[in-house]
Order: sequence, then C-alpha cells, then structure tokens
Amino acid sequence: MAYAAKHGYPEIVDETAPLVVSLPIGDIVRLLPQHLVVPWVIYKQQWNDILINALTSQPIIKRNATCVYCGSSRLREADCDSCCRSTVAQASERLSLNLSIPSLNSLATIAQQAKEEHSKFAEEIDSWQQNIQSQLDGIQKFSIFI
Repeated sequence: MAYAAKHGYPEIVDETAPLVVSLPIGDIVRLLPQHLVVPWVIYKQQWNDILINALTSQPIIKRNATCVYCGSSRLREADCDSCCRSTVAQASERLSLNLSIPSLNSLATIAQQAKEEHSKFAEEIDSWQQNIQSQLDGIQKFSIFI
C-alpha cells in the first residue's frame, strides 16, 4: 500500500487499505507520505466507528427473569404470578463476540459461528450481521480522502 500511495496508484491503495487497516496506526504512518497521514486517520476512524457499533449492538441472547422478593426465576413476566406479584428483575446477557477490525472482514464467518453456538437466537444474529454489513458496505475508499 505504501508503494502505491507514494507513486499514485489509487486503485491499488483502495484494494490494500482494508487489508492493513488493522495494523497499528504508528506502523502505517511511518510508511505513508506525510500528506496521506490525515486521510489515513480519517479512513481508519470509519472502521473504528463500525467496530464500536458492532461491539455495543451485539444481540441479547439470554433473558432471565428473577423475582426480587422470592427469588423465583421460572417466569419471564413483569410480575411474579407464582406467589407475590413482586416486580421481576430482568437480567440480560449480550452475545459476547471477540471482535476486532480484522474480524470485521470475516463477519459472515463470525455470525455463522455465533448461530451455531446460539441457534435459538439466529434471527437476532442475522439482523445484527446485516446491520454491521451495511455499515461496512458504506465505508468510503481511502482514495476519497486523498
């Protein structure tokens, strides 16, 4: 990518940028001509924003209801009908995927593995994957910022 950037090959820069976006920014900055440092930071920020969204929007895969009074956990209602009609505390757990910028390049594989482990939540995982994939599809090419 550095060679292509230095010698004016934007098509090659655009093809290689997603492959090196996960490298430490200091490594890339040392290789790029000075006039491309700010464009690189802007380009990389797109990936960081999507990664943050992917991490914070992972589907809820487990909802347990526990009565705050008697401790009954067999209900999924807002009230405990078994004994005390107390408020039920909802405990939610999000799907915990080990995501990073490189893993965003293999989102389909990650989603498939998650569906195999949590088959009851395949619809939620599919929806999450489609949302993240649409954001990835919207990433502007590095050459746009040059």
